[in-house]
Amino acid sequence: MIRLEPWPASEKEAFYQLSCHSDATASLYGQAYGDEVPTYEALFNDYLPHYFDDSDPAAGRCFGIWLGDERIGQVNYNAIDPESRSTELDIWIGDRRHWGKGYATKALRQLLEKLFGHLGVQKAVIFPLESHTAARSCYAKAGFRTITVIDREGVRYLQMEQNAADFYGISALMKTPYYAVIFTSLRTEGDHAYSAMAETMDELARRQPGYLGIESVRDQLGITISYWENEEAIRQWKQQLDHRQAQQMGRARWYAAYRVRVCRVERDYNFFTDDTGEST
Repeated sequence: MIRLEPWPASEKEAFYQLSCHSDATASLYGQAYGDEVPTYEALFNDYLPHYFDDSDPAAGRCFGIWLGDERIGQVNYNAIDPESRSTELDIWIGDRRHWGKGYATKALRQLLEKLFGHLGVQKAVIFPLESHTAARSCYAKAGFRTITVIDREGVRYLQMEQNAADFYGISALMKTPYYAVIFTSLRTEGDHAYSAMAETMDELARRQPGYLGIESVRDQLGITISYWENEEAIRQWKQQLDHRQAQQMGRARWYAAYRVRVCRVERDYNFFTDDTGEST
């Protein structure tokens, strides 16, 4: 099981080795970024004492990612902007034998719970290389959405974001009018690869033109609401080949019954209370 523990100041040498002498180092520094691997002193000019001693939680903190009794990586947040209540994240897993197993996604979700639930953060941002498809997939699975592409001296990054409302299953306010597709369903018995399909469809929908967000809950009755800029975006999503195949499998295998409603949203307002008790 993955868990996070604050990285202690007494183990900064281990942090340096993980950052600068592990399988992850090539994806953190080197030709792709235009950076040389930093010396010990240079690394800790960036990662100042407050990242390791809890002296200033609003300025940033590093956490070890533990798998059982092995520390396999690190995840940190940087300074929390006092006006936007936003912060930037960094994460890496040191040994390649732990890559591609979902550990980084779980670690990110745990850190987001700390940030949104206890520190009053409203938005988390992360910047993977555009070419780093594994990192992009990991962040998307953790709930991050691509906002834009940024070119920094010829190196292209994605700006990916997640806000507290999305994390807790409440889509952020969107400019009206927009459209909602309400899908209510009753499942058949057993999973039959349904969970894997649902995850794949969610990632695919996020990449569709005109996609705005999604909310979903299931007890006995499942309710999923996806939001779109216009009716044309909905039509394109309905005709997307992989989505059409999923619809066919749903009728044959996963659903006892379902209903679809398409609505135009004219008004949108919300209420959200952060950890200080203040409403936004």
